[in-house]
Amino acid sequence: MSLAALDAALFASLSATQWITAKWITGSTVATPFALVGRYAGELSVLGIRETCAQYPAALLRYDGGASMRTVDAVEGVDDTGTEAWTVFVAVEEPREIDDAIAATDAQVPGALALIDAVLLALNGLVFDDAWRDRRVRVVGYAPALIARGTVYVYAVRFEARRELPQAPMTVAQAGNGQDLTSITAETDLLGPGTPAPDASVAIAIDFLT
Repeated sequence: MSLAALDAALFASLSATQWITAKWITGSTVATPFALVGRYAGELSVLGIRETCAQYPAALLRYDGGASMRTVDAVEGVDDTGTEAWTVFVAVEEPREIDDAIAATDAQVPGALALIDAVLLALNGLVFDDAWRDRRVRVVGYAPALIARGTVYVYAVRFEARRELPQAPMTVAQAGNGQDLTSITAETDLLGPGTPAPDASVAIAIDFLT
């Protein structure tokens, strides 16, 4: 799966938690608590949140970059993979008490903790194509990111996904004209090297299915 396609899959799943649509308003629920699902880029700041959030509570997806890793396995061979990282900023605007901003459980006016759980429910464990060894999207942490008491409270929920990285195709010339390995024949000495004849040995023959 391309990086853009993986990002789109995350955003689509997160968008399912938004309760305001283009045509009607259905009302906030535990599964759909967000008035706005959008994207964020750059460093987190009060100004950036105010410019991005037309409505609250909001969930904002930001791509944080990736890191490549090479895995060498005797069976699987060499894998070049990328560990991609995203952050979902959960933003609550709340002029009342801190308890209302953080711990409120009312489905109509949820607090930040309930919103974090909604994000986890949407993205943690998400299945995607070309995941390395079928690994899913996984949460790696969540914590306060920006607190302006009496105005806005922002929490960061971080996710990682490990995928197979795109590679240039091998040409016919690079591949050569080698033959597929179809069988192995060997012999082992049960008594160790240097045993005088007649010694005890066993022949080993392995045929590969084709």
